[in-house]
Amino acid sequence: MAHQQDLVVKPTHVFASLSPRVITQDEGLPENQKRKVEVSGSAEVTIAPDIAILSVILISNKEKPADARASVERRVEYVKQTLLNNGLPEDDIVITENLRRVGDTYQMETQIDAKFCSALQRCMKLSSLFVEKLESSVKVLPPVLKHDQQRLESQRKKACLMAFHNARQKAFDLCGMLNQNLGRPIVVTENIVRERRGGDDHHPEDSPRDQHDHQHAVPQLDLSNLRSPSMDGGGAIDVQRRVADTTIYIRIDVTATFELRSKYK
Repeated sequence: MAHQQDLVVKPTHVFASLSPRVITQDEGLPENQKRKVEVSGSAEVTIAPDIAILSVILISNKEKPADARASVERRVEYVKQTLLNNGLPEDDIVITENLRRVGDTYQMETQIDAKFCSALQRCMKLSSLFVEKLESSVKVLPPVLKHDQQRLESQRKKACLMAFHNARQKAFDLCGMLNQNLGRPIVVTENIVRERRGGDDHHPEDSPRDQHDHQHAVPQLDLSNLRSPSMDGGGAIDVQRRVADTTIYIRIDVTATFELRSKYK
């Protein structure tokens, strides 16, 4: 039986200052404003790739350049029209052409790059369709998986806000145990920001420790029936593995200090 690695969970540090006297430069402040509670909070968000780039390369060798162009253009029109018919905006289709001489012939090479936003399953279905309908001289490359940068930045901010929310909730619960009221935040510090991809090693100490942490699982896509050869025809793409390897995990730890107010004046 394989040995399962034990999960190492480190305790969250919680600090509270409850002394009735706190030395400050302004002794005229009300006493309840000199009491404070300091807690830590953390959060982790999981961001699967939401952009897939499907590339189709068409090549034709002819004795005349016009014939080479005509041979490729017919197939290019089929690929482009198929993409449009399946809801892909024309702005998300990029066509690059290159005509060159190879020996005594002219080679026309055209690459079609189609950008799918949050539509990986549709991308793979069209990839399979092109493999089935077009001849073997056409190369259908494995999709390149990427992240939308604006969404990535939004998720980074979300992780920071979630970490502060978790810290505040912990402080609120602690004040309830101490029969105190939670006041305004005094200091909030972003201590550690960890960002890694799914293919990187994930050490236990990098796991979230807060009981209030929100984690989002990597989406499991039903791609079992979708097949597409790699560029060299070496077999099917393990799409789910590629999604997992490209997924980004963001972990943020913060420390927050709040006023501690007495319930009794």
